Amino acid sequence: MIEPDRVTHSDRKFDVFGALTATGAVSFLVFALVQGPETGWSSPGIIVAIAAGLVLLATFTVIERRSCDPILPRRLLANRPLTIAVAIAFMFMATFGSLLYFLSIYFQDIRGYDPMQAGIAFLLPTAVVVASSAANRPLAGPRSGGDHSALCAS
Repeated sequence: MIEPDRVTHSDRKFDVFGALTATGAVSFLVFALVQGPETGWSSPGIIVAIAAGLVLLATFTVIERRSCDPILPRRLLANRPLTIAVAIAFMFMATFGSLLYFLSIYFQDIRGYDPMQAGIAFLLPTAVVVASSAANRPLAGPRSGGDHSALCAS
């Protein structure tokens, strides 16, 4: 069980280096995944992008471990149910996100829809997702602020 945060604090420091390394890592890795099939997985640009992404990911991990106010507090990773839930959510979003991408290509390249028609084809499923999310909001529990002062002594 994750304890609810007590009070919202505005004295938290923004982890600039953590944000930059995480963004860079994800950007390089996504670039490699998107361009790899087209340019070849063994092409120098893809190898450099993968290496840079992994180095930045490792750097992000080091920065977060040493940070007084990390983007991802370590105590969250120690919570096994939360870690499993995040992994499941990641897999769901990876598959669902790629489904939307491939459906867009299918609608336009196979079915011959123009971009407006393809967008309209997504309206009903989008409305269902939004409505079900709103309807199930009470199941998520109460919202709370965050007292992060106990995590880091300045």
